Amino acid sequence: MKGDRPLDIFIFAYFLHLFVTFLEILVFSMIPQDDIQNWHLGLIIIVALPGSIARNFKFVSICGFFNRIADVRIGGTYMTLLATILNLAGEWPSQIVFPAVDFFTYVDENKV
Repeated sequence: MKGDRPLDIFIFAYFLHLFVTFLEILVFSMIPQDDIQNWHLGLIIIVALPGSIARNFKFVSICGFFNRIADVRIGGTYMTLLATILNLAGEWPSQIVFPAVDFFTYVDENKV
């Protein structure tokens, strides 16, 4: 990325991603649990696309920032290290959240 401020796109995409996340919550709360139609699935896909685009914008702008701060002599290695740390930082919450879902989920034995 060229320019003095490579994270401007990240900031824009962050707020876009935040807005789309709230929109996704709204859409999911309006979909009935017992009678899901094909247009519900289409609506979910349409709402999820801007979030995917925003995530890609964020990743590319972060890589542009890494390119800007990486030392030229070891640029590729340093950028790989920074990208690895970024990926690990984005993945560790799932190791906590997924087991917590089982812990906090109530299952009514009479309905199973």
